Amino acid sequence: MAIKNADPRPGGPVITTDGADGASGGDLGSEERGTAATAAARRRSLIYRPYRIGRNWSATQVLSGLLIAGVCVVGVIWYVPRVMSTDRRSLTGSVTSNGVLTLNFQNSGVISVIKVQPNEAVHKGQVLAVEYAPTMGAVIAADNAAISAVQTKIAELKSNAVTYPLYAAEDQAEIASQNADMATDEARLDSDRVKLAETEIIAPSDGVVVAANGQAGESVTSSGIRNYQSSAQTQGSQEPAFSLLPEGPQSSSHSSTFQASLPVITLRVSSAWSVVAYIGETSVSSIKSGEPVTVSVPAAGIKDVPGLIQQVLPDPVESSSGPLYEAMVTITSSVASPPLNEMAANIELSS
Repeated sequence: MAIKNADPRPGGPVITTDGADGASGGDLGSEERGTAATAAARRRSLIYRPYRIGRNWSATQVLSGLLIAGVCVVGVIWYVPRVMSTDRRSLTGSVTSNGVLTLNFQNSGVISVIKVQPNEAVHKGQVLAVEYAPTMGAVIAADNAAISAVQTKIAELKSNAVTYPLYAAEDQAEIASQNADMATDEARLDSDRVKLAETEIIAPSDGVVVAANGQAGESVTSSGIRNYQSSAQTQGSQEPAFSLLPEGPQSSSHSSTFQASLPVITLRVSSAWSVVAYIGETSVSSIKSGEPVTVSVPAAGIKDVPGLIQQVLPDPVESSSGPLYEAMVTITSSVASPPLNEMAANIELSS
């Protein structure tokens, strides 16, 4: 039998013949053995040769790739400086003064009555809330009664001095003693009135009540009404996932819940408000007093209100992004509803 046609691929078909072809087998033996050796070498090369992927790039493809790369480089060169420039002209901050006062009792106690309601206009000296002090009324009444009695005694002694001149010297001495007693009673009355005033919240000026918290019988302290809240619930506005602007000073909390206090009375006495802006070290030298800005307070629906850099404070404050400098921003325009303290603000410097 002789190999007539051998496929060099592994497992390829082999065709054999008999008869006349076999007669020439002896003459072709060496050639057939060489063909078989070549096929085996090819099979080994297919098994041990690493598999490679090759690709011929056309001129059009190369030019397209270079064009895309060039466009990317140009885009980076054009875009990044503008982002950095915008970053340097944009600041974050917070409302620090908005003409709103928080009023509380001077000492711990129990609320007797809240005399005002939100949005109610009040005048200077008006009593807004009273703390329970059952004995103070009686004490004040006793002081007034003692003073009235002394005054009556002095008037009587003066009348006797006129009616009975012989006893005028004695009456004058008694009048002097009564005057001393009355001075003591008046001083006691003043002291008790101060104590009574500590149980009252009195409007320091004309204004409008923003909030009136608490009710009769509720305990209060000099810090306000106790209010237990979760730290997660009292977070400010949601922080963005990424920002090129510096963060303001941050306070850390180590407990999941904490005790906060609400003011008994919140009173708006002015529509004026201001903002503190936070400036990074690399930008502080470019910001000057008197520079115009626009301020937005998203939480209050305030956008692009004009203002001025009043002052850049020399001492930095620490933040999570490093030292920041504070710039005091004065608002030069009025708004319908001023924002509340600590609301986040965005400040844009004029170009």
